[in-house]
Amino acid sequence: MGWLVQEVRRRAADMDLALILRRMGYSSVRQEALARLDVVLACDRLGLGTTWFDFRFDGLGFAESLCQALGIDVDEQRPELESLANQCFDDRWAFQPWLLVDTGAAGRVAPLERSEARYQIGFPVGFWRLSLVEQLASVRQVIREHSGDAIKEAALGEAVQRYLYFYDDGQAIIFSPRAEIVGEYRVS
Repeated sequence: MGWLVQEVRRRAADMDLALILRRMGYSSVRQEALARLDVVLACDRLGLGTTWFDFRFDGLGFAESLCQALGIDVDEQRPELESLANQCFDDRWAFQPWLLVDTGAAGRVAPLERSEARYQIGFPVGFWRLSLVEQLASVRQVIREHSGDAIKEAALGEAVQRYLYFYDDGQAIIFSPRAEIVGEYRVS
């Protein structure tokens, strides 16, 4: 999280949210605007990855207006705002890695399909930006936690045979239930 996000949060913490919205040009403070402001303040990218539009501001316009309302020079911070917006754009279109919990369940037509949410484990937005080595270290930790969690196994009702970590479209690394790499999977 960069300086801009921290500074926006610091300054907003000392102000009434309704006052901030009025400074941004909202004549009446509605619940939707307060909710949007809460989301933006909680977001490490100032809500620039959301598609929220309230007939006043798009994401970038809202962030710029928020900065102005808080006394932050928008022209000086424009490169940072554009960088955050570009990261959000890249994240939206990048392949989002995911982990398949393969139980080898009978009757599953294609065990490598993401057909049931209980067999999938997602990762945070931007996870794809980590190096593959860093991703694999995190995946191993997730597998250790998952395979050691009796509640998850009971919910699945089946023993885990393997995990497939899809790091790119049609490409996966196969892990044992003990988080050891045992192979590779590629769709041809």
